[in-house]
Amino acid sequence: MSWGLIPVITKQCGYKSEKSIINIPLNNKKRVIKILKKLQKETESKLKKFQFENTKLIKNFYNWNKFQSLIKKVVMGNLVKQHIKYKKNDIIFFKKNYKNSPNYHLNIEMIFMVLKSNLKILIKGLIQ
Repeated sequence: MSWGLIPVITKQCGYKSEKSIINIPLNNKKRVIKILKKLQKETESKLKKFQFENTKLIKNFYNWNKFQSLIKKVVMGNLVKQHIKYKKNDIIFFKKNYKNSPNYHLNIEMIFMVLKSNLKILIKGLIQ
């Protein structure tokens, strides 16, 4: 949209109520062809109207500032609310099992623990 293109996508992409974004059905080839042919016949003024509306959407809604603030709100808000305190025995259990695992460095839970413990720092670095 930021390049002036008019999206032609399925509703499953998440844009199902924007009039300037053309939705096509997921499993109906004949309907898709009909919609595309109709779009090909649209006047230039109507296509430019779609472009204009999409530009407004980008400026007012689908922009980096809103995206970053939403991510920050979701991630940072959940971290504050869901602070997990591990008991000493839990930590000993984790360390023992991870170090004995043949996939110690590739263990998805290990990666999750490292990310979780550093998430605030990572998010602050991305947002700044």
